[in-house]
Amino acid sequence: MRNLFTPTFGRMPLILAGRDSLIDKLTNALVHADTDPNLSSIIVGARGTGKTVLLSYMAEKASSMGWIPVNVNCAEGMLEDILIQLLRAGREYLDKETQKELKGLSLGQLIGLEWEKNPSPQNWRSKITDILEQLAREDIGVLFTIDEVKPNTKEMIQFASIYQHFVRENRKVAVFMAGLPYQVTQLLADKDVSFLRRAQYHSLRRIPEGASANAMEQTIRHSGRRISNDALIRAVEEADGFPYMIQLIGYQIFAENPNADEITMQDVCAGVVTAKREMADHIYRVTYMELSDGDLRYLRAMLPDAKESATADIAARLNCTPGYASKYRQRLLEHGVIRTARRGYVAFDMPGFREFLKTVEE
Repeated sequence: MRNLFTPTFGRMPLILAGRDSLIDKLTNALVHADTDPNLSSIIVGARGTGKTVLLSYMAEKASSMGWIPVNVNCAEGMLEDILIQLLRAGREYLDKETQKELKGLSLGQLIGLEWEKNPSPQNWRSKITDILEQLAREDIGVLFTIDEVKPNTKEMIQFASIYQHFVRENRKVAVFMAGLPYQVTQLLADKDVSFLRRAQYHSLRRIPEGASANAMEQTIRHSGRRISNDALIRAVEEADGFPYMIQLIGYQIFAENPNADEITMQDVCAGVVTAKREMADHIYRVTYMELSDGDLRYLRAMLPDAKESATADIAARLNCTPGYASKYRQRLLEHGVIRTARRGYVAFDMPGFREFLKTVEE
């Protein structure tokens, strides 16, 4: 009985829960490749909301639909990586002159690609254009997926500038990007990427309880085990719709007694403790370190409230004007730590972060 839960960042879960609507939108964009606005999409969410998994899923989906997916991280060297991947994936459709870009292949433990020269920003566009034109003869499109989008990355800005020309030239291209909300916001503020501001913006929210329960139960069943109804309800409640937590809790409750036929309430109680500890190490602590002193003061001002906090009360506790407090409110919304509960109220959005903050502040 193998544990099929995947609490590893970017690893595809057995059941991709709660993203059906967004997947349909992105898939339809690939079907209607010349008109759909979702061909240029930005996916945002806090750590652990499944951004990388969704990009991986859509890359596989695109490949099955006759597109060539090119998957990179937003970092220096991404333009060269794109060119390498395109030449490799599209080799059978490219003419001999284009294939000469590859000077040779050396076989070993890894396949090494040896280049005559590295692509420069000046000729990158022409090289990619040449490949796109040759792929177009076979009606093959290219999907660029760019993960961990961040500002101040020179090659990301170069890509955005060049990509808009591909769109204007009616090339069969699409780009799906993903990143943390505040980093995407900073990127879009750059005047040189104004084209990206017209991309469709998709925020990854929590998974509904029904979808979370189905994902957990079906993953357990596929492993050859079962879970009691009460234990499943408790596990779903503790996961609180957070994709990474669903996988993490599922993995830990499975690991408590891996040879037993049924996962019990006792397994869930023990597994949740372990999962919360790992969540603190992998998600909460990294997020905490990224927050400013002002961000943390705002969050501390929310701690006296049981669930929702009135923004007016927060400003009063901080002894500042509502306008000044709203600056930190917006920053925390963009970090995915809090959410707007209703007009004039906010709440912690990252499950368990309130408890983590209390522990750190003690």
